[in-house]
Amino acid sequence: MLNSYHIVYFVVGIMAFFVHYLGSNFYNQRLKSKKVNPKVFDIGHKYLPDLSTNKLLRDITNVLVFAPFLFGGKVVQEHMSFFIMILLVRSIFNMTTILPKHKTCKDESYTFYNVIFGHCYDKVFSGHFSSSVLLSFILLKHGIVTNVWSHIAFNAVNAVMILLLRGHYTIDLLVAYFVTLVFYQNNIRLDIQ
Repeated sequence: MLNSYHIVYFVVGIMAFFVHYLGSNFYNQRLKSKKVNPKVFDIGHKYLPDLSTNKLLRDITNVLVFAPFLFGGKVVQEHMSFFIMILLVRSIFNMTTILPKHKTCKDESYTFYNVIFGHCYDKVFSGHFSSSVLLSFILLKHGIVTNVWSHIAFNAVNAVMILLLRGHYTIDLLVAYFVTLVFYQNNIRLDIQ
């Protein structure tokens, strides 16, 4: 008799095969064309258009980091209490694996803009996406957003925008989502008064 574990193993097996097929096809083609410099295979970058030069879209995505301040008081306080801890963990992730920057990313110096909005090599994991996912959880909790589909749509659109801009790899967004979920569900935060 099939149970949920069998279904999960089957889906994971199919996904593992699909990932293996895509990855081996990608790297074999690179070898055939004698490309030896390292490049990350990313499914989001492969199948979504590159809008990395679109400044307006980049500015909109960066402004979303400040979205909690639109709701004021309790939302900002709760967001910051979690987000500080998430950023602490993120700094450890950033130091352990440095992924290649996107070819259009220019990261000449540490300007104020780069410190606030990131730079080319701060990949694993996305602070922008963590912030928006956390905000959506908090808005659901407080009843400001009552529709779960709005929560899902907001995060999906934000994830696609980040991938279109090549600010992060798909894995950065997945890790950001799960790290944020773990922190939020387990109430891992600073006590901010």
